[in-house]
Amino acid sequence: MKKIILSILFCFTAFGLVSAQTQVTGGTSQKLTAVHTFGNTFAWTVVGDGTGTTVTIPETTNTVTFTWPTVADIYTVTVVTTDVNGCKSEPFEQKIQVLGDPTVEFADAGDVTGVCSAATTIAANGSTPVTVTYTGAQPWTLTYSILDNNDLVVAGFDNVEVANLNGDYIIDVVHNFVNNETTPQNWKVVINSAKSADDVVVNAADNDKNIVVYPLPVITNLTLN
Repeated sequence: MKKIILSILFCFTAFGLVSAQTQVTGGTSQKLTAVHTFGNTFAWTVVGDGTGTTVTIPETTNTVTFTWPTVADIYTVTVVTTDVNGCKSEPFEQKIQVLGDPTVEFADAGDVTGVCSAATTIAANGSTPVTVTYTGAQPWTLTYSILDNNDLVVAGFDNVEVANLNGDYIIDVVHNFVNNETTPQNWKVVINSAKSADDVVVNAADNDKNIVVYPLPVITNLTLN
């Protein structure tokens, strides 16, 4: 079943669903379009399954713009079409899950510690998985960067975009970190932005995570006694 991100599409031709986005963010506006045969006027109703809240859409066209209620619930959209002869279709129903404000953040509190410095700028010594958690209409899009200990973007990791995500996402951070200092230094994974399926921008509650890199032990000489 193909998913349409910005519209909800219904089909009357064979009283079957062509495609539908089934999750939306409360308070957002979208176009609802009924694909039909012989339809002339349309009656729309939206009812909350849990709250019983009923919203009648005043427009009588097959495409209407609707602002979803802000109360999270499963809502049933019902539409009936009437043709020029006064004949009515059977009601067509589609259930839509209306969600609260989306969230995005790193899964674990605190810094990621215990990473050792690489010997050179091209020698990686493993990787660290950093999990980003998300709630909201799916699929969603994440944009992130990795910064070095001077808060400069690491080459190849400036505004990396990952789209069409479902559920949490794991950033596998490869250890190309070189710490030539005598004390531990912090590299950062930063959530630059996130966006829900219905184009709602998601503000990160926790938008950066430090990766603590220990200095590399160095042998400077060998003596014979």
